[in-house]
Amino acid sequence: MAKQNLVPVMRCPVCGHLIPKNRQTCPYCSNAEVKVPTVPQGPKSSSAASSVSQASQPTQSPVQKPTPKQMNKGVRNGLIIGGSLVVAAILGVLVWRLVSDARVLKQSILEPLTQKQLEANSKNHPQFIEYADLFRQMRDEVIGTPEEATYRAITYEQMIDYLDFLSSDTEREKLQNKALTAYADYRKPYDVKFQTEADRWTTFYNEHDPSAYLDLTFHTRYESEEDYYYTNYYPAFWVEIAYPKGAIKDCEVFFGLWSDNYQEWHYDATAMLSLKELRECKESANYYFQHVSSTSPDIYDYYSLRYEIRSVTLSDGTIISTSGREEIPHEMLQYIEDPTPENKDEAISAVVDSNFQGQEEYVDSYTEKYMEQKDKLCFDLISKVLP
Repeated sequence: MAKQNLVPVMRCPVCGHLIPKNRQTCPYCSNAEVKVPTVPQGPKSSSAASSVSQASQPTQSPVQKPTPKQMNKGVRNGLIIGGSLVVAAILGVLVWRLVSDARVLKQSILEPLTQKQLEANSKNHPQFIEYADLFRQMRDEVIGTPEEATYRAITYEQMIDYLDFLSSDTEREKLQNKALTAYADYRKPYDVKFQTEADRWTTFYNEHDPSAYLDLTFHTRYESEEDYYYTNYYPAFWVEIAYPKGAIKDCEVFFGLWSDNYQEWHYDATAMLSLKELRECKESANYYFQHVSSTSPDIYDYYSLRYEIRSVTLSDGTIISTSGREEIPHEMLQYIEDPTPENKDEAISAVVDSNFQGQEEYVDSYTEKYMEQKDKLCFDLISKVLP
């Protein structure tokens, strides 16, 4: 067997590592000195006995004071432990608040919150304050009614989420775009049917248009008359006549002074002229309304000269009259003479489908249905409070 060389070792009293006995300094905690302790002496006998006695005693290391580095390490460990306790305490508070918030959010909307609950939850959920009056109105509306049990199922969290959705500009814009897209698809078939009807009635309108056979240009001027301390002014006129489709035998032209403010004819400033009478309206003649006068030349600020060609008689005796247009539905006639989007929608309702909805009506209806589908209970409760 090979000879084994034994190495005498001892345990460092500071860090606990095993080190050779002949080392004065621990290689693991270098600042700690390692010394062999001395054994207390009894009564002196002989030097040999003393040596034997000393050799027989176990070797002990003295208790060392911690070095500055070890002290710093202890302080650091203490701070870490203390900091961990603080963090744990803060986390505990946050968890408690979250639990408290969750408990209040899950509470029925019909259960009023205390002032303490409002203050405790308003920081994370300012909607408790923002919607406080609305929540109160909801409770006043349904508590004590047969519907109370139904609406008690709504929680604060549920209603707050719904109200936030309704008040969100982003969500409102998304919903508006959806509604407009849906409306474009909705009205396509109506526009197709309407165009067919509009083309038919426009042709009929043109066939009963006497103005296509007679073109009149009215020229106006003032006539004046001195009357003691002031001057009276009268509107006067003369007419140029053209025949776009050739000569005609006769006509009926209604004309006079029209009030734009009141949208009516001046009650005694109208007349019906035949073709012969129109030809007599020349610049040198005195065709004017003496019974409509003003002391300043501003008569046309209040009235305008307007005319309507009611009928013409063609050379072959055919009469083209606006009275034939009475067959055209009023809304369609209004659209033909003034093709605005509003008049078109009214004409679609009149000649295509009475249930047709215009854009504004459709978008409002679409939006309301969408909000109801999102949460019917919340929608119905809000509708009771805010009809």
